[in-house]
Amino acid sequence: MSEQANVTRPRGPQVIVSEDPRCRGQYLKSYDPEAHDGRGDCEWTLDRSQAQIFPDFIAAFEAWRQVPKSRPKRDDGQPNRPLTTFSITFEPAE
Repeated sequence: MSEQANVTRPRGPQVIVSEDPRCRGQYLKSYDPEAHDGRGDCEWTLDRSQAQIFPDFIAAFEAWRQVPKSRPKRDDGQPNRPLTTFSITFEPAE
């Protein structure tokens, strides 16, 4: 019989932190999935106090996977999720 790990997700406010080499350790300041004809635009900051705060983990996760209405599919037919081009982690907001 194997034991199953009890994994809980943080419930309080969350921030998105980039693990991507292009902006490692920076916090998501703003994100507009509709910018640039549905290709998205985001701004990162080293200043945690400027980070966009989400009400909970689910909201932060949904923002990361948001699909622009103006361009819902990529050229390969897969859902267009511009922010997922970045490797990220979620951290509790202070």
